[in-house]
Amino acid sequence: MIRRKPLSIKTRLLLTNIGFVFFAFLWIILIFNILINSYISNSASRQLSQVRIYQAQVTPPSGSTSADLEDAPRGSFNTHPVAFNINDNYEVQDLEKVGNFERDTANNIAQALKNQKVPLSKVKNYRLDTSGSTFYIETIRQSSGLYQVLYVDITGIINFTNSVNLFLVSVALAVIVILSLAVTFVTQRLIKPLSILAKFATRIGQGDFTEYQGSFQDRELATLAHNMNVAARQLDHN
Repeated sequence: MIRRKPLSIKTRLLLTNIGFVFFAFLWIILIFNILINSYISNSASRQLSQVRIYQAQVTPPSGSTSADLEDAPRGSFNTHPVAFNINDNYEVQDLEKVGNFERDTANNIAQALKNQKVPLSKVKNYRLDTSGSTFYIETIRQSSGLYQVLYVDITGIINFTNSVNLFLVSVALAVIVILSLAVTFVTQRLIKPLSILAKFATRIGQGDFTEYQGSFQDRELATLAHNMNVAARQLDHN
């Protein structure tokens, strides 16, 4: 049977403390992301629901499809809701009624829905990632046979979440580095006297019973040195 070489005190302390910090921050990051994603989803769903109610209560003016949403509820993230029409083939309709800023976004969303084969009749509070942006969208079947795609852009809050994750990882790494230096300093102070006592024990085992004359600041080490001196005297007298 092959026996593994025992780990040093320094290595054990480092592994224990680094492992504790790693798993502590892992849980913090995991819980943070679960909570923030749940909050984002619920907030987006609430905003989309409020916008649908708003649309049902007001008469859309002529012009841009998204103009009637100018005064629609902004939600917790102060995001402006936007709408455009799409047919069953995922083709954006009435592009001339879509604002210039939203036109590319509408085409990107339509293409992403098509690529992901998302049934237009079942899109409700659906999170969609496309072209570096993140949206929550819903579709509403209209009497014309087209679908109105209602969306809110949450890219800003997602970028903020990623920044917080990066910050937490940076803090974890900094804590690990500082902790490693602290453990190294503490174990060095502990290992040096233990090495002295180990040499003293080796000397006793070789028949040299000369007592150790040094002293230690730590009570446990001082007690151990005293007991080893007592043993050395008893062996010397035998």
